[in-house]
Amino acid sequence: MEVAKLSFSLGEAEWVILMRRPSESANGSGLFAPFDTTVWLLILTSLILVGPAIFIIIMIRVKLCKGSEKLTKVYPLDACVWFVYGA
Repeated sequence: MEVAKLSFSLGEAEWVILMRRPSESANGSGLFAPFDTTVWLLILTSLILVGPAIFIIIMIRVKLCKGSEKLTKVYPLDACVWFVYGA
């Protein structure tokens, strides 16, 4: 059973674009340039508060779901903090 009738390809091309490298990324400040000091403080606050909160929730889940092998996996605190930082 044919669901859709596809046409043949008319052409194919490859494009290459060259751009000049920004001056901010050449030095070390390029990583910090997009954010204001307030944003960095809020990121640090979220790492300090949300990372341990996720760890506590995981520990509560482990105590409540003792029968399930999948739900009793304990993630270390540093993995929870890195998860928050990556999110």
